[in-house]
Amino acid sequence: NGESRTKSTISRVDIAIVPWAAWLYLLNYLDRTNMGAVKIANADTVPPGDVLTELKLNDGQRQLAISIFFVGYGTIFEVPSNIILTRVGPSKWMSRIIVSWGICAMCLAFCSNYAGILACRLFLGIAEAGFFPGMMLYFSFWYTQREYAVRASLFYCSANLGGAFGGLLAYGISFMNVVNGWSGWRWIFLFEGIPSIICGLLTWFILPDYPLTAEFLTPIERTFLTQRLPPSASSPTHEHYTPKTVLAVLLDPHAYIMNCLYLAWAIAAYAFTFWLPTIVRNLGFSSTQALLMTTPPFFAMGVTWSE
Repeated sequence: NGESRTKSTISRVDIAIVPWAAWLYLLNYLDRTNMGAVKIANADTVPPGDVLTELKLNDGQRQLAISIFFVGYGTIFEVPSNIILTRVGPSKWMSRIIVSWGICAMCLAFCSNYAGILACRLFLGIAEAGFFPGMMLYFSFWYTQREYAVRASLFYCSANLGGAFGGLLAYGISFMNVVNGWSGWRWIFLFEGIPSIICGLLTWFILPDYPLTAEFLTPIERTFLTQRLPPSASSPTHEHYTPKTVLAVLLDPHAYIMNCLYLAWAIAAYAFTFWLPTIVRNLGFSSTQALLMTTPPFFAMGVTWSE
């Protein structure tokens, strides 16, 4: 019957899209927030192998390096990125975004001064800017409004799991301190940037663009998925955004209300993310213990968010 066909088709779409999208967002969150881990990684070794000691940075400079990411991330690049996504196709554009941020994240491993850290963080923000809004738009190509909310929640909880995984990963990589003459923080940046590059290249082939072009669906399923979506859902045949439609969105007061709400959440969330390792270490724990102890809070947030 129709209900069983709907469930079967949506389940296949879920398998094809949601796990890969969630994994990509985990990598995204990992690469943007690892400045918290590298501050304390190997800070207890002799000589200290943390980024602040090696590059002679203070906490104020580190905070600016964290903040400059959001200058690139939250200014003008998100809206045009989504417009380009609808023109060139989600798989191609997302692949470009992911490879770009992976390169920027990996380049942090080779920085030898403060200016290099600032430049890499700025370009990392620019490179990552289109990913989250692009994925939010991408889900609307496949799901109805009711289905969308559940998938978006599952997608977003992967960021919290990325925070949990980041602490474990930084803990393990920190034992590579002084291997080949590199401090532990350099290895952390390197090994957390490489997977993004690899997965970005794979995204070109793995991520399906639209229901009408999905090879894993039958022709009947493609038509069925397309017909159940609202006319505004994008497809290869959908009219692209025009300056008039973009201007209408920019003048919509609801968009700015949502921006303010998100800003209030983000200030608290990112302060917690970037400073938790330092706070735990200042409670008297070693740097390795502190990295491990950042895992449970993020894991709990990921589980409760998905609920």
